[in-house]
Amino acid sequence: MKLSHLYALTILTPASAFAGLVDITAPELLRLTISPNTVDVTSGEQIVDVTFEFSDNLSGLDYMYLGVDTPSGTYIDTAFAYPDTWSDHLISGDTLGGVLETSFTIPQYSESGDYTYSVYLEDKNNNYSYLGYDDLVSMGFGNLVSVGSITSVNEPNGLMVGALGLMLFAGYRRRAMSHV
Repeated sequence: MKLSHLYALTILTPASAFAGLVDITAPELLRLTISPNTVDVTSGEQIVDVTFEFSDNLSGLDYMYLGVDTPSGTYIDTAFAYPDTWSDHLISGDTLGGVLETSFTIPQYSESGDYTYSVYLEDKNNNYSYLGYDDLVSMGFGNLVSVGSITSVNEPNGLMVGALGLMLFAGYRRRAMSHV
């Protein structure tokens, strides 16, 4: 077969013949593990480890992140992996399927309560998956991160609020009143 025949064949071949080579499928999250699920930020920031297992059908995962929100909805941190950091995060597999480990930080004095998160995965062909917390729960990946702090105290009008703060305040007031 002459080169001109191959060229003509290529031009005349319907696009559907090449459909198997087109990447229109977003990466898939297969597993998400967050540990520890409970942290105390009283004495300092806490690091929470995240493990993602993913797959992508053709072009390969380009990057992913996990965004973390406080109970009141404030965004605090992101656990991420980008191509230039793959060697730091990819513990098995490759960009078509593997396991990534990364982490995020909950700062000292952060709000107490249950933190939620969302996941974004994008492949090299710009196909993406965004999974909000409700999506993750429906997939079985919705283990909340509970943050506690005995220093979570508001002092409006001089009153200490929070379970431990209220107990401390009540105990201090009883002792002070007994010495009067």
